[in-house]
Amino acid sequence: MCPYFPFITILLDLDVETGLKRNRGINKTDRLELEDVKFHKRVRNGYLKIASKEKKRIKVIDASENIEQVQDKILKIVTDFLKNR
Repeated sequence: MCPYFPFITILLDLDVETGLKRNRGINKTDRLELEDVKFHKRVRNGYLKIASKEKKRIKVIDASENIEQVQDKILKIVTDFLKNR
């Protein structure tokens, strides 16, 4: 493995429509938010494709759950990773 790759990556996955709605809710409007839904779906699918090829390194978490559930999953992934190092 390339020494510049992270040992672990956490990908917070969320359907595009919900993600864009959340961004509008916090008035986030940068260049990426101005792109159309097709663009965002291509980006999401690209990340999920990479994650499917690198399951050992990239951990996908369903970000549609509540904050506490997502936080608990991240904590477990990181704790398990550190225990096994």
